[in-house]
Amino acid sequence: MSEPPPPYRPEQFTFLDEQDAPETSGWLTFVHSRAGRRADRREQARERVLVLAVLLVIAALVATLLVWRPWSGHSGVTDTGNEELGADRVALLVQVQDPAGAAASAVLLQDRRGKGSGALVVVPGDLALPVEGSSGLTVRTALAQAGPVLSREGLAALLGVPLVGSWVVDVGDFSGLVDRLGGLHLASGVVDGKTAAAQAASGPAGAQQVLTGFVTAFPGRYTAAHDLLGDLGVLAAPGLPVPRLAAVLAGLARENPSRLHIGALPLDASGHTLDQTKALPVVRDVLGGQPGAGRADTTPRILVSIAAGASLSASDARADVLDAGYEYVAGVAAVAGAKSSVVVRTGTADAQALGADVASLLNLPGSVVRIGDDVPFGADVVVVLGKS
Repeated sequence: MSEPPPPYRPEQFTFLDEQDAPETSGWLTFVHSRAGRRADRREQARERVLVLAVLLVIAALVATLLVWRPWSGHSGVTDTGNEELGADRVALLVQVQDPAGAAASAVLLQDRRGKGSGALVVVPGDLALPVEGSSGLTVRTALAQAGPVLSREGLAALLGVPLVGSWVVDVGDFSGLVDRLGGLHLASGVVDGKTAAAQAASGPAGAQQVLTGFVTAFPGRYTAAHDLLGDLGVLAAPGLPVPRLAAVLAGLARENPSRLHIGALPLDASGHTLDQTKALPVVRDVLGGQPGAGRADTTPRILVSIAAGASLSASDARADVLDAGYEYVAGVAAVAGAKSSVVVRTGTADAQALGADVASLLNLPGSVVRIGDDVPFGADVVVVLGKS
């Protein structure tokens, strides 16, 4: 039998200290440092991913606010400029001016309530205006003789529609602006600026076509409309800064045709006075006006028409009306055989009391007084002196 192996001695299991084995120490240090660098890189990568995620969330939030813009009047529509309107419902007067006065005029209305709506209503140049300090002026002549402010205030008082300002465009500038817009697409085809200016001055029908094509040719984006007005050198006017004008024009250009009301104010047989029956729906329902409202002078205006054979003369009726503190308006002669009547416009303050007082001072019975809409726009009360 072989002899058993000698027993192990304790010193055979003694490990070396690092200082006694420099090569082994260096290898361990290398392994540890490489693992630490890997851990550092992983931590840095996690930090970069986290920072990137935060930045993406912030960018998405900013983009959402810019696109959504909940303060805008049109939900989901960007760049409307509605905040520049200054009110939910804004109306202004645009006029194309030639040496004789207003070649074409229209009321532009932008309403941002609900889904929004707009209107363009042409104002005939021959319409007589109640201009302060002047008489016998029409829409056309008032612009040249009384200026844009007084003529606009006269129209606002007549219609009862507040007008924030006037955009008056010289006919030459209007022609250039039409060309800048690429011409106007009308029913007759595309027309250039010179043709458009001539057609606008041809009458209400021509003005309606041209001015409708003009406003709908503007950019529907507010910033684009504002920049275009700036490039053309359009300046601010009283009550009508360029941002407000741009917001109205862009709003009208964006409107769905079903929500864009187009029309003209009709005149009666005289050719200078509004046909109250046909004009009232346009003024009240489209423009939101109340005839006679909004005047600086709220003195009731009494229009008197006298039939042949009436017991009271025109001079006596005038004196009685003025002595009572009212404003006298001479009406056309009433038809022969007309019955006496006193009609006070619906919505007039203290209408019944006013009618009774007017009837009394003109020696008419109270039974002839009634409240109605068939009152000329230039008056608050219409009186017919005829048969009692």
